[in-house]
Amino acid sequence: MNRFFPQPDGDFIQGSTLQQLKDGHFVKVPLLNGANTDEGTAFLPYAFNSDKNFTDYVQSQGPDLDTAQTLLKLYPDIPAIGIPDSVTTRPNETIGTQYKRAAAYNGDYYFIAGRRFASQMWSEQNVTTYSYRFNTAHYDGEEDFISVTHALDQPFVFHITDDTYNPPPFEDMPQSYFDLADLMSKMWVSFVVDGTPNNHGISGVPEWPIYEALDGYGKNLVFDANATSYVEADTFRAEAIAYLQSQWAEQYQY
Repeated sequence: MNRFFPQPDGDFIQGSTLQQLKDGHFVKVPLLNGANTDEGTAFLPYAFNSDKNFTDYVQSQGPDLDTAQTLLKLYPDIPAIGIPDSVTTRPNETIGTQYKRAAAYNGDYYFIAGRRFASQMWSEQNVTTYSYRFNTAHYDGEEDFISVTHALDQPFVFHITDDTYNPPPFEDMPQSYFDLADLMSKMWVSFVVDGTPNNHGISGVPEWPIYEALDGYGKNLVFDANATSYVEADTFRAEAIAYLQSQWAEQYQY
């Protein structure tokens, strides 16, 4: 199966990327590392209306049926805990009545499990890393089952508050959106210049903690323009994500 992922070439990537991280064979420099709440709505088709739709999708990525059925249990068909987080009702059949469980799995598989694993490995090697979860939807009033999907943090990080994006993500948004762009862009500059994101000079902001996975999990800073940004334990969907990580080598061929 062909994937657009890093492939070992015996030179720059000398072997399994998963194993290299486990063995500490990576460049040990400070890392700022994050993902968005609803990553799983990116690149996911609609019409997940049955358990079989879910297991077929998982198997299309490599795993066998037993693994897919285990994931079926770890990502239960409970709309209130699926993705997007902002929509708690069950979608219609066009979107897929089981779309939210599939989206939760999809985001963990492609983005969030890897973000957590990298943070854990940096911490294990005593290398400084900061982890975040971006939780700000761009377009007020849209309940389109996309919500805080992949890359929506970019105009905040790069402080692109004009109409460069279409539709403009800051159009008709409250001042808190512009304030969050100020904070995030200054934190990124602070990290590049000083090795810490906390020298941003803005008051009333929680300190972004170093990710210290002493019990297996560290903490994220959650960026939310609709509430005060806050620190959370990086333990959401812990059992499901840990199982995904345990199957990467055998079932996903990483």
